[in-house]
Amino acid sequence: RPRRVTRATTAPVAGLTISLVFPEAASTHSPLMNILCVSMLLVLPYPHVLFLQDARIDSNDTPYFVCRHDGNWLGYLHKLVDDQWIEVGGGPINSSYTYWFSMDFDNNDNPYLLWSMDGNRAHVTKYENDEWVSLGEVSQQTVYYYMNIGINEDNKVFVAFNSNGTRGIDVYTFENEEWLNIGTNIGDCTTKHMDMVMVEGYPTIVYSDETQGNALSVIHYDGEAWEYIGPRAYTEGATSYPQIALRDTTYYVSFVEDDLGDAISVMKYQLPEPPQPPTAIAEAAANDIYTCYPTVANSTIIIESKVRGEAKIMNINGSVVMSTNISEGANEIEVRHLAHGMYIIDINGIKTKIIR
Repeated sequence: RPRRVTRATTAPVAGLTISLVFPEAASTHSPLMNILCVSMLLVLPYPHVLFLQDARIDSNDTPYFVCRHDGNWLGYLHKLVDDQWIEVGGGPINSSYTYWFSMDFDNNDNPYLLWSMDGNRAHVTKYENDEWVSLGEVSQQTVYYYMNIGINEDNKVFVAFNSNGTRGIDVYTFENEEWLNIGTNIGDCTTKHMDMVMVEGYPTIVYSDETQGNALSVIHYDGEAWEYIGPRAYTEGATSYPQIALRDTTYYVSFVEDDLGDAISVMKYQLPEPPQPPTAIAEAAANDIYTCYPTVANSTIIIESKVRGEAKIMNINGSVVMSTNISEGANEIEVRHLAHGMYIIDINGIKTKIIR
């Protein structure tokens, strides 16, 4: 279950943007020392008011932030060079009014920005070879409030936002030059505040769930389906403005506690140890009780068992993804709905492995 790390009891601060990140250069330090809280009072070469929207650090530990000009409602991206903040691209990112921004980097440290414009529809733009390049409009859905972008190690882009229609979370990925939906109203919730982090190539999302009293929930996509990390609605009381980061096998979530004078708190959740693949001796023992084939399966597996019992199928994280009762003799089990990868089959504590 998620465990509290700390609670800040100071008074709320206006204009505070919190980004929860772990710089690679500080990888040997305590995780809490690596949480970057950015509250920027910036002296820039123009006298307009800024609304800070997102802050990130690239692979060279160069800080970036993206903000909105409250005079012309245009977006600007800045990075720190020789102790000076400069505008990336030398001017605004877009040419019409903008509401929300989210940012991430690809493997070449090219910044990608997700933002809403043109009737609050989501757009993605990247800065590459000294120019802004559009990846187009994500969908016809209008964005209700916050949204997030994430890029995995293969430079695959994912975006998430809560739509005006359902106020649920919709998730898309960019593939073959078009945006594909991989989740509509995930978690069956309504929300205003959310954040996303990439884990094992896919998005994990934290959100304040209005259907659960604005308690926090964390949900992960494994390439096939969405699954909660820990219990749903694991906080007590209303929350807002959550941020999430992963360090090794521990999730950290910062958030505002609405019922406690807008105090800022941090909680962590330790992922369970993944099950170890059975050894050759263990598999030989399993064969005395049951046999499972094929070991590389496409749609179904056959378990020929000498005993009755429950067959549990677990993923590499130790989560039981399906279970079924088996009888003596041949049992055919459908597995085509499982994501591709290695799985552990456990029957009465006797384990073997298959690959889907």
